Amino acid sequence: MKPMPSPAKLAPATSGHDQSGEMPIARAPQVVEALARRLNTLTESLDLGAQCAADADDVFRRMIAPWSRIGVERTGRGSDWVSQISDDNTPVEFSITLSPQGSEVRVLFEPQGEVQSLNSNRAAALAAHEELAREFGADLTRFRQVQDLFLPESMQGPFALWSAAVFARDKAPSFKAYFNVQARGPGQSPCLVEEALRRLGMPKAWSEIATHLAHRGPHYDELKYFALDLTAGARSRVKVYVRHHDSTPADLERAACLADNAVPGEASHFARALSGDVARFTARATFTCAAFVEGEDALPPATTHYIPVCAYAETDAVVRDRVAKFMLENGLDDAPYRRTIASFAQRPLAAGVGMQSWVALRRWNGEPRLTVYLGSESRTVFAAGSVPAGTSQHVAFASAEEVVRCVSGYSLAAHPLIQHIERTHDAELLWLLINNTYQGASVRFSQWLAWVTAIVEDERARSLLARQLNEEMGDGDVTKAHSRLMTGFLEGIEPLRPHDLNPSLTEPGFALRAELEKRYCSSDQYEALAALMAGEICAQQLIASVAVLLQPHLARVDLSKLTWLTHHNEVEGAHADESLQLAQFVPAEPEAIRSLVKGAFGVHTALWQSMDAILARRSTSS
Repeated sequence: MKPMPSPAKLAPATSGHDQSGEMPIARAPQVVEALARRLNTLTESLDLGAQCAADADDVFRRMIAPWSRIGVERTGRGSDWVSQISDDNTPVEFSITLSPQGSEVRVLFEPQGEVQSLNSNRAAALAAHEELAREFGADLTRFRQVQDLFLPESMQGPFALWSAAVFARDKAPSFKAYFNVQARGPGQSPCLVEEALRRLGMPKAWSEIATHLAHRGPHYDELKYFALDLTAGARSRVKVYVRHHDSTPADLERAACLADNAVPGEASHFARALSGDVARFTARATFTCAAFVEGEDALPPATTHYIPVCAYAETDAVVRDRVAKFMLENGLDDAPYRRTIASFAQRPLAAGVGMQSWVALRRWNGEPRLTVYLGSESRTVFAAGSVPAGTSQHVAFASAEEVVRCVSGYSLAAHPLIQHIERTHDAELLWLLINNTYQGASVRFSQWLAWVTAIVEDERARSLLARQLNEEMGDGDVTKAHSRLMTGFLEGIEPLRPHDLNPSLTEPGFALRAELEKRYCSSDQYEALAALMAGEICAQQLIASVAVLLQPHLARVDLSKLTWLTHHNEVEGAHADESLQLAQFVPAEPEAIRSLVKGAFGVHTALWQSMDAILARRSTSS
């Protein structure tokens, strides 16, 4: 899968920058001063008081001082680190929250190390959080409970750890930590989030996230951040952020209904109002954040909806007008917002786009809270009509092989259901996984394979598929047909079957069959072929997992009937390898690639959703 591209520097910033848009290192002190003044502008415009302004200035300078001049002596120029905190890669972002209950100013930081690397930034960020605890009383209790999950010594992803400070009238500064859930690779993010929630006393939260926020599967509903309020107390929040690629207002509405204070229709209306009535968010993805508190993880108090307004408005003037209109229509005073935006801007709002990058909405105590995210434009001013930091390439591929490798990267072996069974040795849940997958993916597989073999036009592909079909049917011996072997395997593990089985626990398998049949039996040869390729990869992942998960229960099963498992553990590996070979026979043409994505993602997502449903239903029935 391709990473999110860095924003193109479409126009130089208007003060203190060279023509490349990069901040010259020699001017780092001036830039820090400029950012501090911008922060002061926000606290003054929102009338947060002299003490709040002083606290904000003190915290800001102390947080940014250790790394604001990184690289000066070594290179004589600015930091080369491409920060994703803001669209122009400045490692600082501001935001303002407006509500009847009071306004807030927030600053998000990305501390940087002496060496421009992820691990160096990791060390710097850890030191910064220790300072927050030591100097400002930030509570790191829960932070330390999950630190090892998200901050391994050898990290992956675009960042290590971010920190945020929040300032409000008559309140001491408060702090938050933002972890990179893809620190061990995107495919590991679901099990990391599930484990972190479990450690923090929220064992039901993952199933709710999977059902509502991430219901379209990991390709389109991408887990991005895991955040903590660094405060003690029962209402301290744990937040999970999901990025929705190629989403619709209806997708945001489904995500929003997770919260116990959700207002029907509000999320979709907000999405349309702030985007100019966009029907599908293709240029840049939306976000939803679910905030959980301990003891209420089955129904989080709030969800927040994020619209990347800069990608769906010509200029910041258009964004301003949309925000002000939405505020007035929802009983919010737009004067503080207008005043603050006018004071913060260093150029005419109609002269570019991106100073206002996101607008977010959530309900708190029955009242709407609107948050506007503000880029400092320290490195770049994006031209009017451009799309800052677009995400349209997230699921764009140049070849069939890239599609296959993408599916492989989100292994079903890393699904939280597998991790749960491995951790608990839950024999009944293991049986449910096997039975539902059999009902969904195995009962009609030989017929599906025959269809794909018949419809594919390339003779090289048909030759490979015909051999697989022959193996599937037992090479002429029906007693060795995989369906017969699988039936025997199910008989062998019958002792693991739940007593008084609730019929609802077997429904995911039948739903899975209907979804898979759409892909395997498509009239589009490339969609059908991709379904087969993805299915073989997923089968290898699941069968290898089942072989391991059965080990603690071998004394209870009939070992003489496990032939299917042994045979398939060998055969599916070869078939998965052949998927890459089959991919070579698909032309690298846009229409064919689109069909491949539809088929491959369709199969993988159907299996992923089935596993989500098994875990959720089991939790409910327990």
